Amino acid sequence: MHKRLEIARAARIAGVRREEIQNHIQAGRLTAFEGTVDLAELTSVYPGLAHVGDEMLDRVARIKEEALSKAVGGPPRNTEALLEALRNSEAESRHYREKIGAYRQLLQDVLAMLREHARTLGGSPRLQAIADWMERKMRSLG
Repeated sequence: MHKRLEIARAARIAGVRREEIQNHIQAGRLTAFEGTVDLAELTSVYPGLAHVGDEMLDRVARIKEEALSKAVGGPPRNTEALLEALRNSEAESRHYREKIGAYRQLLQDVLAMLREHARTLGGSPRLQAIADWMERKMRSLG
């Protein structure tokens, strides 16, 4: 797999302006993809960059990862760990959505029972007031 560099970073590494990289792209000497260029192509256009290899790019990637982890407050994680955390979060979210649905149904059942008791007790104003209050609260919760 080829290493890809953002155009701005490629220009910095090559020691040229971004416009010069853009000119090489327009002339067909470099191929751009989603704002990036291939490192191998860049070294063919700028042969002096042959010494810029995986070591420097890996160091840059580590620095970026450390900065990101500081910004979001946590240790750096690899892609697999992030995917696993996402899967766990999705499963937990599904579990809580199911629980919320069950609690909503429970509240609706209690409300129906309150209304039935209010009706069978000759239209008890107190039970009717509680049922009305409960219905308003349920609506406000969504």
